[in-house]
Amino acid sequence: MDNCPRRFAKRGAMKRHTIQSTGAAINDTFGPVTSRTYLDLLLVHVNTAPATASTFQVQLDSASGNDFDTVLYALNLQAASTTDIFASMNSLELQPGDAIKTTYANPDGRRIGVTLQLR
Repeated sequence: MDNCPRRFAKRGAMKRHTIQSTGAAINDTFGPVTSRTYLDLLLVHVNTAPATASTFQVQLDSASGNDFDTVLYALNLQAASTTDIFASMNSLELQPGDAIKTTYANPDGRRIGVTLQLR
């Protein structure tokens, strides 16, 4: 660690996983990861707030099995009249074999950009 005290340890190389929809539904899986990985941030942009109710969801698909799968983020974009999401994932530690699933039906055919910031 280049003589850095532990509390100031280097955070590691940042990686981005991006998902783009030009009107289609989103059904994306990042992973499974092959080594310890951290999910730091979720960013979402929708070109126009949706008019039809549908839930945008990010879920941990745990290597430990279905009993450990966890919804990390869920929001009905129409009810919240949302076009932008910035959500900290608090450096969620992913173990080898874990994956991140992102889903959204996109009933109004909106243009959507999703970024998962990882390291």
